[in-house]
Amino acid sequence: MPYPWECMDCDEYNKYLVKDNQFYCNKMRRYVSLNERSCNTYFVKRDKNKVDVRPNTSCYITTAVCYILGYEDDCPVLESLRSFRDNYMKHQEYCLPLLKDYDVVGPLIGEKLLEDRECVKQANRLLNGFIKEALEAIKDREYDTAVDLYVNMTEFLMGWYDIDMSLLSYNQKGRQRKREINY
Repeated sequence: MPYPWECMDCDEYNKYLVKDNQFYCNKMRRYVSLNERSCNTYFVKRDKNKVDVRPNTSCYITTAVCYILGYEDDCPVLESLRSFRDNYMKHQEYCLPLLKDYDVVGPLIGEKLLEDRECVKQANRLLNGFIKEALEAIKDREYDTAVDLYVNMTEFLMGWYDIDMSLLSYNQKGRQRKREINY
C-alpha cells in the first residue's frame, strides 16, 4: 500500500528532469506524475524549507546528456557506466576520492548542462567526445583510460561552466591525459 503522501512530497523526485509533465524519480528510476501516491518501497520526506538547487542523480553528467538526447534511464550508456562505477570504481582505492569529488561537482555540472541554451549541441559533443570513448575503453578493459576520460570531461565542463576547481579535493593532474575537443 502506498504512503499517504504524493511524489512531490518526496526527496527522491528530481524537478530538473521533466518529460511529458512528469518528473524523474531517482529511486524508482522512471518518470512519475507529481500527484501520484508515493511508492511503498522507499520514501524520504522532502524538507519543505530546503532549497533544491541541483539535480539529485547518481550519474549526473551522463544522466543529463542522455535525458537531453532522449535516451531512457535504462539505456545501455547509463547502465554500462553505472555498472563500471559500482563494480570497478567503488572497489579501487585511487577512484574513491574521484567519486567523492564527482558527488560534489557532478550535480553542479548537470544543472548547468540542463540549463544550457545549447544543451543538445553540448550533449552531442560530450557523447561523441568523451562518453562513447570511455564506453569503448571499458569494453576493452582499459579501465584507467575510461576513468581518465571521465575526469577530463568533468574538468573540461568545470572550466566551460566556470565552476570553481578548488571544489576538487583530489589532485588528479599527475595521472590523467588531457583530452581536448574542438568547439
